[in-house]
Amino acid sequence: MTILYIDTNILLNAALEEKNLTGKDLATPASRLFLEALTCKYTLLISSWTIKEMMRKIPIEHIRSTMAILNPKIRQCPYDQQDEASARARSKDNFPDALHIIIAEKKGGLHNHSRSA
Repeated sequence: MTILYIDTNILLNAALEEKNLTGKDLATPASRLFLEALTCKYTLLISSWTIKEMMRKIPIEHIRSTMAILNPKIRQCPYDQQDEASARARSKDNFPDALHIIIAEKKGGLHNHSRSA
C-alpha cells in the first residue's frame, strides 16, 4: 500500500474548502485524496508538526473530528530538535515547509502531496 506524507496545506484545503489565487478549487482534490485513503488506497502519514500548524488555523474540535474520521488510515510521526535544526539549515526563508520535507525524508522518501513544499 502506498504511504503518503500529508502536509498541513492538504488538510486545510479540505477543511476550509480553499481555492488558490486564480479561484481553482483545492478542496475537492484534497477531499478525494482522503476518501481514497478511507477505501484503503493509501495510508496517510501526518506529523506532529502538521497538527501544530493546523491548531493555529482551525478550531481544535474540527481537527479532532477530522482525525477521528481518518484515524484508521493515519500514521502519526514525531519530529525532534535535530529535524528542526536540519530544516533551518535547509531553508532560511521557509522553515515550515523545510521541516515537512525533513520529516517526509526521514520516513523513507515517502511521496509528498504538498502544494508548497
